[in-house]
Amino acid sequence: MNTELRAWSKKNNWYINFGKPFTIKEACSGIISESFINDLEFEQAAGPKDKNKVKFFEGDIAVHESSDYYVKGVIEYDQDDACFVVSSKRGKFHLGIIPDQFEIIGNVHENKNLIEGEDES
Repeated sequence: MNTELRAWSKKNNWYINFGKPFTIKEACSGIISESFINDLEFEQAAGPKDKNKVKFFEGDIAVHESSDYYVKGVIEYDQDDACFVVSSKRGKFHLGIIPDQFEIIGNVHENKNLIEGEDES
């Protein structure tokens, strides 16, 4: 299994490798220097893709709008349910069940303003 990751540099405020996902094997083979690793926040690919066929990663901000309700939240790994969810003020929505009903609109590092006021509608 080749788990895909991306890594945010807390010191430099950017995604390493230009935000391009990489595998653990690639990380160990030199894409990340050992002296740099403590500065990084790793985000794992969640598996499914959104309605635009974009792969979800931890830390992404996703939204679902319909005539019935509006949900905006952050992709997180839920330890209790052992799965990735969209975590919002309205609750947790399991990505494995309804991934194509959500759209990625940003991430918590570069678009913090998008998560403020979540679920207001």
